[in-house]
Amino acid sequence: MVANLSRCHNLWTKFLNSIHLATLWLGAIMWFNVWFVIWPNQKRALGLVDAVDDVKAASARRAMLFSRVNTVLSIPMLYAMVSAQNLY
Repeated sequence: MVANLSRCHNLWTKFLNSIHLATLWLGAIMWFNVWFVIWPNQKRALGLVDAVDDVKAASARRAMLFSRVNTVLSIPMLYAMVSAQNLY
């Protein structure tokens, strides 16, 4: 009986750790998107950095698409954060 409870506790701990790792990875991907893809392209699109009009249009589109990716990733990250908080 005690061995079974210990085994269940270990599985539960592994599950909680996987939720934390998933949240960490989603947050890292979102951070990378903002600082290395969205922000440089946004600067070009807004004219803060000199660029040709074709490059500005392409940069605006790329920034928009990666911003949408971040929006989509924020939903499972928020769910993982809230569920991890309520599982302990």
